[in-house]
Amino acid sequence: MVAARHVMVEVELVEGHDGPGARHPRARPLPEDDLAPVPGRPGTRHRPRRWVAGILLVVLTVTSGRLAADAQARSAMAALAAVDGVLHPLDGPVAELWRSEGGMRPELLRAAGMLVAVVGGEGSADVVALDPATGATVWRAPLRGSGPGDGGGGIRCVVPGADRSGGAGGPAGTAPPTDGAAGPGGAPVVVCVVDRFPPSRRVPPAPDGTTLDRLVVLDARTGAVVSQRPVDRSTTVAALDGDVVVAHGDDDGYVHVTRTDPLGTRVRWAFVSPRPLPVRHPGWSTRMDVVEGLVVVDESDGWVLDGRGDVLRSWAGTVAAQAEGTAHLTGGRLLTRPHTTGGPYARTRVTDLVSGTVFTVRGRPLESWPDDGSLDGSMLARAGHEHGLAAYDPATGTRLWTAPGQVEGRAMVLDGRVVRLTPQGLVAVDGRSGATLWQTRFARPARSTLVTDGRLVVVTQLDGDRGLVLGAYGLDDGRLRWTADLADDIAALTVAGRQLFGWSPERLVALTPPG
Repeated sequence: MVAARHVMVEVELVEGHDGPGARHPRARPLPEDDLAPVPGRPGTRHRPRRWVAGILLVVLTVTSGRLAADAQARSAMAALAAVDGVLHPLDGPVAELWRSEGGMRPELLRAAGMLVAVVGGEGSADVVALDPATGATVWRAPLRGSGPGDGGGGIRCVVPGADRSGGAGGPAGTAPPTDGAAGPGGAPVVVCVVDRFPPSRRVPPAPDGTTLDRLVVLDARTGAVVSQRPVDRSTTVAALDGDVVVAHGDDDGYVHVTRTDPLGTRVRWAFVSPRPLPVRHPGWSTRMDVVEGLVVVDESDGWVLDGRGDVLRSWAGTVAAQAEGTAHLTGGRLLTRPHTTGGPYARTRVTDLVSGTVFTVRGRPLESWPDDGSLDGSMLARAGHEHGLAAYDPATGTRLWTAPGQVEGRAMVLDGRVVRLTPQGLVAVDGRSGATLWQTRFARPARSTLVTDGRLVVVTQLDGDRGLVLGAYGLDDGRLRWTADLADDIAALTVAGRQLFGWSPERLVALTPPG
């Protein structure tokens, strides 16, 4: 275990004056004669029965209270099971179970009960499916013959019905609990955009006008190719419920966005930008993603579309805005974009897509993952200057509170708490007031982002004697519960299907079994 000197927790204890067995200074012990029954006193002979009844009542009350508390705890854990990015309960220290082959890209999907990832090697790039219990390769689909060193970066995959979320060091890349939508014959599918060459290379189309890039649909159970068709080099794919959304830019600069079934045989709707983009990057993928059921196109100009293809918001960007940052969608309603009017601190323009309110905040939006939705009425931001964390009311743009301390990585929101890493350690604050609930100081900075099972906050740290260790801290009080030794090459933690993994250079490392 880590020595006590490695963890300092600020705890305020409130002591009562009268504890169990405490005696008032003026109290006089009763003599034994005072406890004896008094002959002839009415009701004296029934007093023992009353004591037994009182004891039974106390036992029943305590038992009922415990049963109610246990039921409440089970209900809370069941609710957490539906929160993306929350682990299965960790009952004690973990250990390395298996490692994948090398060359794996740090993005994971889940389909047909398996982990799906892209693996790139010398002259090839494949999509593989792994058994989450053993790490064994269940199937392999060679999709791209690429040059040495090109890896698997030219393959981007989604699983319809299991929208991508979470990942190694960030929410993009971790598999949610669902296993995907049905393709032909009811089979779940994996849909991939395959780039034959890196975007930096100008590749002329074939004589028939087609490109070497293609959209491939795989049977998630076997890896067999269900269908494929050529696509433009700027094509991007995302999953929206059981469908796919495909976006690309044409030669004249117009953006095309289409929602179809996974096989592309039925078009739900199609959108074409009303004007060409003022800034284009030929050959590069169109910046489009699906966030909480909304389609966000974020190029030099941008649009937010709902699931029916209707435009909820659009904006005309500038070269400066394009260079400074991109748009984000928070909570399915808050569109945030960099504010470029200058000033000593970074600022963000926030648009509430529901109310239409527009306001500006100091700093940048703070990504929270996992997030159980307990603070949906506020927006978190990395504040500038002396305040590291701030919360805003999206209805009015009013700043609700600030909390000191720089924010490292992302935060997590659970049960009204905001838990984050600072350079000094772990801090939990009340998400409604910003008041510090607890703080745990580390002897050395953390090495990874935070993960949780809803009871424990888990993070990697360097120990001077043991090397890299995994520390588990109580979500309720920040106290160290246990530690586990890890291989020193694990650089990040991630969650896939409620299972804990680590990422070493181009290898996936399983740390807990599947649930």
